[in-house]
Amino acid sequence: MGNNLTPEAKAARRAYMKEYRSSMSDEAREQKNAHLREWRRRNPDKIRQYNAEYWERKAQKCERETIEKAVCRLRKEGFSLREIGEHLNISHMKVSRILHDNEID
Repeated sequence: MGNNLTPEAKAARRAYMKEYRSSMSDEAREQKNAHLREWRRRNPDKIRQYNAEYWERKAQKCERETIEKAVCRLRKEGFSLREIGEHLNISHMKVSRILHDNEID
């Protein structure tokens, strides 16, 4: 959920959830937690699947961040878009998008 949200939308969602949790009574919170525990007990395959998907997304994000850092570093060192792309085995257009998204150059 929320994979494609903007940073502003993510912040708004966090603020809403913080308010929602703080306004929930202890009894309601306990009922919700009991329901979630029961759901997890009945759906171990879904939990396994969700966990696998979560860690895949986490690994992809880490790889993406590593590539972004390398692109930014190489550009600051004076390499052209095509040279960076060849070095990292990505297209020069991908390099351009990364630099644009990171507001470099």
